[in-house]
Amino acid sequence: MNDKVNQSSNKTKMSAVLLAIFLGIFAWLYTIKKSAAKFIIGFFVPIAILAPYIYMEWIFFLFLFFIACFAMWLWALIDIAIKPESFYTNYPEE
Repeated sequence: MNDKVNQSSNKTKMSAVLLAIFLGIFAWLYTIKKSAAKFIIGFFVPIAILAPYIYMEWIFFLFLFFIACFAMWLWALIDIAIKPESFYTNYPEE
């Protein structure tokens, strides 16, 4: 007898979108098996921009840091919003 009896996830698109609105890139942790690379990029890009902040003019790099954080948040929100509901209901099988 087959032990896999309709193992559907409890994940929904609405909860993923709400996580993206309030948590930004950390919403990709909701579907980490499929979105790990996006999370890593979204986490380290603002940090890489902030790294020269120690040595250079701080206002410019702080401005770039906030722009990068907003861009990563927007990327996460759009990426999650355009995925179909079936991506979440069939996760991680898809």
